[in-house]
Amino acid sequence: MKAAYYQAYFNCQRYNHYKGETPLELVRETYPELHSEALKMKPVILDNVLIQYKAELAQLVA
Repeated sequence: MKAAYYQAYFNCQRYNHYKGETPLELVRETYPELHSEALKMKPVILDNVLIQYKAELAQLVA
């Protein structure tokens, strides 16, 4: 999924020019043993979540 790849890049490899390091490097200053997989979270597609609850919300309003 394209969103998952971008999120992994954004959290682990993207260089933050203001702070001078990647987000992963910044977190490892506090938690040196942290594995990079901890920042590779599965993205949540909100459209899919809303479809699941659309019928339930309609019943609550009625």
